[in-house]
Amino acid sequence: MRRYAFSEGCFSVSVRYLTTSRDGVFWYYRRIPIAARANLGLTANFVRVSLSTRDRSEAIRRVAEVNAKYEDEWKSVSPIARKAEHLTLWTLLNQQPVAQAAATSGPSSEVAAVVASPASLLLSEALGLYLSQHPKGANKRFRQNARLSIGYVIDAVGDLPLDRYTRQNALAVRDALLAKSKTTSVKRRFNVINAVFNAANHEHALTLNNPFSGIRIANLGSDTEKREEFTPDELKTLATACRQIADDRRYIIAIILDSGARLGEIVGLRVSDVFLDALVPYIHIRPFSGRSLKTTSSDRKVPLVGEALWAAKRAIEGKDLSGPLFPDYGPAKADSASNALNKWVREYLGIPKTMHGLRHTMRTRMRVAAIPEEIQNRIGGWTEGTSVSRGYGSYPLELLRKHLEKVVVD
Repeated sequence: MRRYAFSEGCFSVSVRYLTTSRDGVFWYYRRIPIAARANLGLTANFVRVSLSTRDRSEAIRRVAEVNAKYEDEWKSVSPIARKAEHLTLWTLLNQQPVAQAAATSGPSSEVAAVVASPASLLLSEALGLYLSQHPKGANKRFRQNARLSIGYVIDAVGDLPLDRYTRQNALAVRDALLAKSKTTSVKRRFNVINAVFNAANHEHALTLNNPFSGIRIANLGSDTEKREEFTPDELKTLATACRQIADDRRYIIAIILDSGARLGEIVGLRVSDVFLDALVPYIHIRPFSGRSLKTTSSDRKVPLVGEALWAAKRAIEGKDLSGPLFPDYGPAKADSASNALNKWVREYLGIPKTMHGLRHTMRTRMRVAAIPEEIQNRIGGWTEGTSVSRGYGSYPLELLRKHLEKVVVD
C-alpha cells in the first residue's frame, strides 16, 4: 500500500493512499478490496487517480475526498470493505485522541489524513513495514522472496486486516502451498509470513494472536530430493571440460570446484574481491550494496588452489577493476547461473548433478582428508555449531591453503 510520509515540525506524518510521480504530481493509489473486485467484475488490482496538484496540503484534502468516494462505492457491494477513519494531520503517532493532539500540537487548521488503527493493518501493509525495517530490506532478492510468501497468503485467503486472520485461514494457506511446493519450501514460506506478522505486532505493541504460528507440516523434509555428490572421476571430467572451453561460465564452476563456495557467492564476486598478488592468493567473500550473504559465517577469505586458482587468474583478465568478476550474472543472478550451468553439466557432460552438489562434495572431500571441522567451516562458510568459543580467533590463510591443497582435483 502506498503511504506518503513527511515531517511537520517535530512530528512525522504519513498519509495513506497518497503517492507522487516523478514530476511531483500527487496521485491516489490503493489496492481494490478482493470482495469489491469480485462483485464489481473488475480485473484491475489497484485504482490510481491523478489528484492534479503538486501542492501537498491540497493533495491531502483531495486524497480524502477520492478515498471517501471509493469507500462508498466498495461498501455498497462489499460489506467487509474497510471503512477509513479520518483524523487530523496533527494526530500523534502514539494514537492520542484527536482533541488532545490538537490541543498540544500547534496550528488549529485541520487537514484530513486517512489513517488506520494498528490492529487493522492490512497484511500487505505489514509487509511494507517489515521490509522497511529489516536489515536486508533493500536487497532485491530478499524483497522478492518476502513478497512472494505474502502473495501466497493473499491469493489463498485475501489481503485482510491482521486482526481478521484465523487459524482456518492459516491452514488454508498451508494446504494451498503443499499442493504446489515441497514441505521444506512451505516451512520457509511460513517463516516469512510469521516474521511479517510478528514485526507488525512488535512495532505497534499489539497483542494479536498470530494464527500462522506453530502450523504443523506433516512429513516435513521427507519429499526433499537428495543432492547427489560428484565422484572423483566426474570431478576430473568437469575440470578438464572447464579448461577446454575456458569462458566465464566454466571459470565459475572451476572456482566452486576447488573452493567449496556457494554458487551465489562466486557469481557475486567483484574484481576487487580477488587478490592474486597476495602472498597466499585468495578471494574475499563479503557483503556489499546489492549483495548480501546467507549467514555471518559466510563472510570469509578463501585461499585459491588448484582449479580455483587457474580460473580466477583467467576470469580477471580484461575485466573492469571496479566491476563484477562475472558481469553476466553478478552480483545477484545466481538462479540464472544455476539453471545454465546445471543444464550444461547434465546435457554436455552427461552428469546428472547440480552446482550445489559440488559444495556437498567438497564437504565430503575435506572429511575424507581428515581436515578438522573448524577448518572446514572456515573454508566453506558453514555455521560453526553452538560453541561460542569457536567464533573467536582466526586462521592464517597459509594454514587454510595447506588444508585445501589436500583435496584439489588431480
